[in-house]
Amino acid sequence: MGFLRPGIARVLDTVRHSREKVYIAPPFSRGGNWLYLLAAVDADRRADAGDFSYMLDTAGLEPWLTEFPALQELMMDPKDFKFLHRRYSGLDTNVEDSFAPGSLEIFARERLLSSEHFRQRILTVGNIVGSNTVVLSIRRGDYYSVPAIRQRYGIDTVAYVREALDQVLKRMSPSNFVVTSDDPQWCRENLSFLEDIAPVLYDKTGEGMFADLAVLAKARWLILTNTTFGYWGAYMAQADHPVEVYVPNAHEYDAKTRQPIVVPGTVRPHPHFSRWHAVKPPHGGTWLLPEEGDTV
Repeated sequence: MGFLRPGIARVLDTVRHSREKVYIAPPFSRGGNWLYLLAAVDADRRADAGDFSYMLDTAGLEPWLTEFPALQELMMDPKDFKFLHRRYSGLDTNVEDSFAPGSLEIFARERLLSSEHFRQRILTVGNIVGSNTVVLSIRRGDYYSVPAIRQRYGIDTVAYVREALDQVLKRMSPSNFVVTSDDPQWCRENLSFLEDIAPVLYDKTGEGMFADLAVLAKARWLILTNTTFGYWGAYMAQADHPVEVYVPNAHEYDAKTRQPIVVPGTVRPHPHFSRWHAVKPPHGGTWLLPEEGDTV
């Protein structure tokens, strides 16, 4: 019966004609992915004052709604979700083509940076993140522990950071480094070469993920791995002040061809801005780790 589903979906689209449009998060979605959907809702409403777009509330979102109260009015409670509501169930991260110029920054400024609690977090990290601080966002976790995810996202973090750092050092002299990560101990053990250049802070600056996000949002120099959490730190930073953002030249790879997934006709990954510095492997090829063997 699976082959009938696209046809059924088209039929349902013709009868779902309510004024409300509801964005539904895919099951794999987490924080950064949710924010793209909420940004789409916000963009819909700004484009049309009579628009009634919402995101359907989902398990795990509550901490984000508490940290950023301005997001709450964009949500729909599942008990209010009706059969006739128009719905969108994809996840569009194409920041340059799917969002009007400047709309992502407006969302970041008015829905995220407007949070008094989060602004206080940013003020708090001001004593460790200065104008010449380089902040790194290092993703580990399931990118490396789950084979199916590693095939698509598992980059050689050490080699990438070395190359990105070489590019940064051609432009400035860091006063210090602050490393944000879901695995600080791994960073301490594998990125110790940073200590040859300037003091490094690996320890958490506060409790929870939003303390890390505040560090990213405060930065003027960012080295990010391929993580939407890091990207949102960059979006928030560039909505507030000038920032130089260094990223791998790929966010995700095709598991079969092992080639970067990019916007058709370009070399730009969907969640990257063209103005960001795309860091390429120095000897060609990709940043992907071998399918077997080394796990750095």
